[in-house]
Amino acid sequence: SCGAYHSVALDTSGGVWSWGKNYLRQLGHSPYHSVMPLPKQIDPNQIDPSVEIRFLQSGRDFFLIAQQDGTVTQIGILDPLVRIHIGGVCSISCGDDHFLALTDTGEMYGWGYNAYGQTGVTVSDKKIQRVPFPTVINRSLEGVLIAAGGGHSVAVVRPMTLKSLCALALRKIIDESNVCDILEFSVQYHVPLLLSSCVALIDENFDQLICLGKVQQLPKQAVALVQSMTGRVVPDVTERLRLLREEALMRTHTHKPALLALPYYPPNPS
Repeated sequence: SCGAYHSVALDTSGGVWSWGKNYLRQLGHSPYHSVMPLPKQIDPNQIDPSVEIRFLQSGRDFFLIAQQDGTVTQIGILDPLVRIHIGGVCSISCGDDHFLALTDTGEMYGWGYNAYGQTGVTVSDKKIQRVPFPTVINRSLEGVLIAAGGGHSVAVVRPMTLKSLCALALRKIIDESNVCDILEFSVQYHVPLLLSSCVALIDENFDQLICLGKVQQLPKQAVALVQSMTGRVVPDVTERLRLLREEALMRTHTHKPALLALPYYPPNPS
């Protein structure tokens, strides 16, 4: 696999070889050399040698090693090693500064530089400049093939059913600002497709919604559904936030505006 000025290869015994320019440590060799004209095997200790390597993929100034257990190791861009885990990964493609991954169940992930929307990841239909970790592109789509260009990406997906098309349309309406309200409605009036779309969005943005306190304010039945469908635990932060508020007030004798800005969430409705 070739980057802008480097190449990498996998031999039949599982060894990884690299050569070319190394100004951003994209060859994975130590000590550092700016150029290596001939192939040299990288230090095998940089990856777990007991786990089979499935494939290599180069970006502009880095390369990725994907192993059988789902471990993906990035070498290059000055960082010594960056490791992530994507369960069931079967394909990876690299652009100049972004990555795509496809799993054997058809889930597609994107991460990296995203100024042009090339990772496929959006938040409330808005592009974000950088996606720091692998993020599901769209749960309504089942990928077959992926390919990353310099600043764009292409994916081949399976034909969509009417249900999938409806779910995709709903995802353009539901966002972090209204997802919990819509979930509460879908639980109350038993709308399965609406419910599953809301839970999928909550799962993708769980930490953000927890920090905002939105999930904790849902009725108990809705919270139970989120926990059972996502496997996540929704913490009861009402008491903790109350204690933080009291501690902040005890540390000062005046009611400063900053203290009034501390969030307070009422108890969950029964």
